[in-house]
Amino acid sequence: MKALWICNLITSEFSQIYNVNPPVFEGWISGLFDMISESESVEVAMCFPIRDESRMLMGRMGGLIYYSFHASVNTEETTIGDSIEEFRSIYENYKPDVIHIWGTEYRHSYAAVCAAEQLNIRSKVITHIQGLVSAITPYYNIGIPEKWKLMKCNGKPCMRDNAVDFQKQGLFEVETIKKSFIVLGRTTWDRSYIFYVAPETKYRKCGEVLRKEFYLCKEMWNLKQCKRHSIFICQAGYPVKGLHLILPAIRTLVDLYDDIQVSIAGHGALASGVYEKQTPYDRYLLFLIDMFDLKNHISFVGKLLPKDMIEYYLSSHVFVSSSTIENSSNSIGEAQFLGVPVVATYTGGTPDLIEHGKSGLLYQMDAGYMFISCIRKIFEDDDYAEELSMEERKQAAARYDVDSVYNQLMDSYNELLVEARS
Repeated sequence: MKALWICNLITSEFSQIYNVNPPVFEGWISGLFDMISESESVEVAMCFPIRDESRMLMGRMGGLIYYSFHASVNTEETTIGDSIEEFRSIYENYKPDVIHIWGTEYRHSYAAVCAAEQLNIRSKVITHIQGLVSAITPYYNIGIPEKWKLMKCNGKPCMRDNAVDFQKQGLFEVETIKKSFIVLGRTTWDRSYIFYVAPETKYRKCGEVLRKEFYLCKEMWNLKQCKRHSIFICQAGYPVKGLHLILPAIRTLVDLYDDIQVSIAGHGALASGVYEKQTPYDRYLLFLIDMFDLKNHISFVGKLLPKDMIEYYLSSHVFVSSSTIENSSNSIGEAQFLGVPVVATYTGGTPDLIEHGKSGLLYQMDAGYMFISCIRKIFEDDDYAEELSMEERKQAAARYDVDSVYNQLMDSYNELLVEARS
C-alpha cells in the first residue's frame, strides 16, 4: 500500500534533506511516521509546503520519499487553481493508494482534496483533524478588551483581523471536510462538529501518538524531585491559548505562594525580548504582566526541543492548559504520560482526555477562582497530587498506545482499499 502524506511543515526526519531546522511542533506526525516506517505493508511518501524555490525538491533518499508544493497557496500568493494542478501532478507521479491530508485548516488541504476529486480519486482521501479553525473562531478573542483587539504593531495585524482570517480559513476547511471521503478524529467534540457541518462524510476514530522521546523516557514525574509551586505552560502565542485569562489568578496565587514560578514555552518574541517582533497579543500579555506585577514570577523560555520539554515537565509541580478552545492537546497528553499533575480548561475535546478529579483537574475558562482552587489543591495535598499522577500515567499509556493507534489507522486505510475495489 502506498500512502501520500500531505503535511503542514517539514518533519524532523526530512529536515536534513531540505536543509532546515527540525520543527518543535506537530511531533505527532513524526511519531506516527516512525511507527509506520517499521511496517512492511505500507510505503509512505511525504509532501511538504515550501516557501523557498530552491527547496522545491522531489525524490528518494534511503527509505525516505518526498515531494514539495508551493506554500504560497496558504497566503493567497498562489491561486487555488494553480495549487490544484500542482497536487494533480504529484498524485499522477506517485500514484498513491491513500492520500492522507494532515489538517483541515489550510488552503492547501482544500486544493489537495479538489485535485483528488478532479482525478476521480476522492475515495482515496483521508483528512486528519488537527485544529478545526472554523469551530475555533468564536473563541478567538474571548476576554480581550475591544481596544486591544484593534491594536496593531510592528506591521502585524490586530487580533480582530486575525479572527477574521480564521473565519476565512474556516470556509475552506468546511468544504475540505465535505469533500473528504473519511475524516479522522478522536474526541466527542470533533466528532460532533463533523456530524454538524458534514453529515455525509465518514468519521472514523484514530488516536495520536506522542513524540518518540516520550516513549523512550525512563524517568517519570516525582513530587520529591519537582520544583515546588512551579507551573509549566506550553504555548501562549495567540489569544486562543488563554494565558491572558489566568494572569489575574496567578497574581492571587503569588500572594499565597510568594515563590511561585510560571515557565511558558513556545513563544519566541517574548523569550528573545526583541521588541520589533512582538505581536499585539504579546503587547497585551506584557501589559497584564506589568499591571499585576508578575515580572519576577513569569519566564518565557522559547521553543524547546523534546528533551528540554521533558525536563520542564518533570521539574514542574503542575502543568496548565488554559486554552479557550482545544481539541486534543498533545501537551496535555505528554504531561499525563509523564505523570505531571494537569490543570486544564473544560473546553472542546479536553474532557475526553481528563477525567475530572481522577486524571487531572478541569476548570471553567473564565472562572479564575476555579483555576486558583485547582492549583491550590495540587500544591497543598501531596497525596492527592501523587494519586493524580498515577492515574494520568495509566490512562495516557492506554490512549497513546502505539499498536492501538496503528491498528486504528490501518483500519481506515484498508477501508479505502476496499472502496477502491468495489
